Amino acid sequence: MQLKPRHAGGTTRVLIVEDDASLVELIRETLLAEGFAVDAAGSSQAALRKARAGRYDILLLDLILPDADGVILYGKLKNMLPGIGNKTVFMSGFSTQTPVTDYLKSLGAAFLQKPFRSADLLEAVIRLSDRTNAH
Repeated sequence: MQLKPRHAGGTTRVLIVEDDASLVELIRETLLAEGFAVDAAGSSQAALRKARAGRYDILLLDLILPDADGVILYGKLKNMLPGIGNKTVFMSGFSTQTPVTDYLKSLGAAFLQKPFRSADLLEAVIRLSDRTNAH
C-alpha cells in the first residue's frame, strides 16, 4: 500500500542534502515509492541554490558535508525555507559528540545514524509529513 503524503499545495517536497551519491539514490527511491517529491543537493552551495529556487516541506541533512558543517548550513536553510526548522532529519555516519547531540535535542530534531534502515527513514519522514498536514 502506497502512502500518499500530501501538503495543502500538493505532494510533500523533500530536499536531501547528502554528498554520498549512492545513499542519495537509495533515499530518493525509498521516498519516491511512497509518493514524496524528492530533490537532492550534494553540497552546501547546491543546497542553498535549490532553497532559493524552490519550496521544500522536509529537509534531510547530512551533518558533515565536504564544503560545510551541517549545523551551520541548517541555520541558513532554516532562514530561507519557512517552517523547515521543525521538519528536518539530521543524518551522520559519525557518532555525534555531546554538543551536537545537545543541540539536536534542543531543536527536537530527528536524527538518523548511518547506516540506517529504510523503514527508520520512512518513519521519520512520514512523521514530519504528518506534522506538515496538521498545519
